[in-house]
Amino acid sequence: MLDENAIGLKISEPFHYTWRDTALYNISVGAQTNELEYVYEKKLKVIPTFGVVPVAGTFGYVPYHEMPYSPVNLIEGIKSKATVHMTHVLTIHKPIAPEGELTIEKEIVDVCDRGEGRGAVIVMNVTGRDAAGEAVFTNTIGFLKPQDGGFGGHPVPKTDIVMPAEEAPVKVRASFPENAAVLYRLTGDTLPLHVDPEFAQKSGFPRPLLHGLCSLGFAARILVNELVPGEPERIRSIENQFRSPAFPGDEFEMQIWKNGEHEALFRMVNNDGKSIIDYGRVRFD
Repeated sequence: MLDENAIGLKISEPFHYTWRDTALYNISVGAQTNELEYVYEKKLKVIPTFGVVPVAGTFGYVPYHEMPYSPVNLIEGIKSKATVHMTHVLTIHKPIAPEGELTIEKEIVDVCDRGEGRGAVIVMNVTGRDAAGEAVFTNTIGFLKPQDGGFGGHPVPKTDIVMPAEEAPVKVRASFPENAAVLYRLTGDTLPLHVDPEFAQKSGFPRPLLHGLCSLGFAARILVNELVPGEPERIRSIENQFRSPAFPGDEFEMQIWKNGEHEALFRMVNNDGKSIIDYGRVRFD
């Protein structure tokens, strides 16, 4: 049964990546040939959301797992097989190196109750530590387990982000390539939902959909270009809510509001008017 007893469950795994993994990630979230700092191993830079790769990744871990492994696997009696990625906060404590060896610590830090029939939210920290034991990045993720609510726990905390009512002063139109999902899954998130048409249809979708974290990577690359061009190492945190699915080939608009010298709010809106990402906030030096 899923309840507060799951808090504190954790695992730790080694994670190794090379410059090729970094370049592949950068390309999978839209980096082009004219962005040499993202695609060429000489003076290679890391799009900051590379820090999300260990969350759902399988490659680079020892031992290898066919599907992402997390403390959720340690919970007995959990009802929901499905998991919906709802919220994500990526905090970058120090610049991410283009290649390296990290220890990835995954720990359940909270369990929230949405009520009977509305599911429970597992909050998990995924932290990458370097050889000195220092934290390089921390992901704080909210996962909805649709069938596990009603155990009497506390509700999900509300975000403190208030999106502006006025039109965004910065708008960037772009699109996801048709091969976006099959390319992004090579970074490690190999869930069949993003490649297998039959699996997608059985899951209630007309065709394979894009990874939510892939759309976040596209957003991060655009945010760097608009706010700190050529200096992705200046990004300190990115947080957001995932609102609706996107598909390869979809056109979208990034809407950006500068909020002081070191912060901006953002939203990614699909061509049909639905938000793919909302309540987005990025902080930078």
